[in-house]
Amino acid sequence: WTARPGVRVLFGRWQDVLPGLEEASFDAAYYDTYGEHDADMADFHEQLPRLLRAGGVYSFFNGMCPFNVFFQGVACAVVQLELKALGLETSFTPVAVHTGPEAQWTDIRRRYFLSDTYYLPHCVLGEPAAAAAADDDSAAGAAGRRLASLNPQLMALLAESLAPA
Repeated sequence: WTARPGVRVLFGRWQDVLPGLEEASFDAAYYDTYGEHDADMADFHEQLPRLLRAGGVYSFFNGMCPFNVFFQGVACAVVQLELKALGLETSFTPVAVHTGPEAQWTDIRRRYFLSDTYYLPHCVLGEPAAAAAADDDSAAGAAGRRLASLNPQLMALLAESLAPA
């Protein structure tokens, strides 16, 4: 990837790298969330309206709640709401994956894929007016607090399922 024209791969912790990047400097971004907590992902998402150009595309490793398809669906809906509050329209496309024989996962602490279906996130940043309207620091947090207030028991279960193993 690093040798492809027009591709810039940034190495390091995103918390260290992103603050120094210019506004609207990316047509696309991918974030490998494997091993991250949902709060880290939400913090990263708050940077997207500043970093992506209007119409910019974003995707991430969707390893949310891999042990339970219901909770995975809920987690996808929560992220979709958070991203919408930030000006990104988000969809999840089911993609068939071959996870291989069980033997290949022997001695692997945590499998990358647990299901034969992966839900690929595709997010697009809206026009600048929409992004500016959503550029309120509290927008994503407000959406999350609203969702949590609607069903605190569900949110507790979701948080528990997102906890590292």
